[in-house]
Amino acid sequence: MRLEHSFSDCGQICFVKAARRAIVVLVFVGIGVSIVVGGHVRFWRPLAIKVAAVQPRPPKVVEPPRWDDGSTRDVECPAQAAPGAEPIEVGLCYVVSRPQEFACRRVRFRATVLSDCMHGTLLTDSRCERGILPEVSQRGDRTVEPFLESICAEMPSSLDVMRMATFTGYFRLRERNTATIFVLDVESVQGIRISPKHRPSDRTPGNSIR
Repeated sequence: MRLEHSFSDCGQICFVKAARRAIVVLVFVGIGVSIVVGGHVRFWRPLAIKVAAVQPRPPKVVEPPRWDDGSTRDVECPAQAAPGAEPIEVGLCYVVSRPQEFACRRVRFRATVLSDCMHGTLLTDSRCERGILPEVSQRGDRTVEPFLESICAEMPSSLDVMRMATFTGYFRLRERNTATIFVLDVESVQGIRISPKHRPSDRTPGNSIR
């Protein structure tokens, strides 16, 4: 009986000791797992971020400048353009119908000056719709600036006459938003003719409608 009792006591004691050992082992295993996971998060993750930061970034795409804000931009002339070349004798309508062909070239044409003395002045031809904006060239002679200034110098009587002349200058293009403006740097004005504007004749009593 004593032997059986001793075996039973040993079984309980051994079971308690084994359970304690198992708990200690689990505690140490948990601590080890925590150390491994914490080390990975602490050391490996920052390392991965640093490696990603070292990699070169793709180049930034630079968008071309936009000209839709109302500002103007003069179209650059090619290097082979020769401002001092002999002017091309041509009609105004032919120039505005082929602007790329005459851009950055010296031209000479006869035109009528159209201006309302408020919104601007244009060189026009009754045979076409488009006009050319005149500007005083740095190489212009002494007659250009006084002629352009005299257009609106004596308002309103200046609006009752029509001015025609032969203009020589440097034709170029100017962009504003999606529109293209034709510009002539006027170098000389010749053959000026000023005449009254044509108006409908007054009705006579014999021609009046009754």
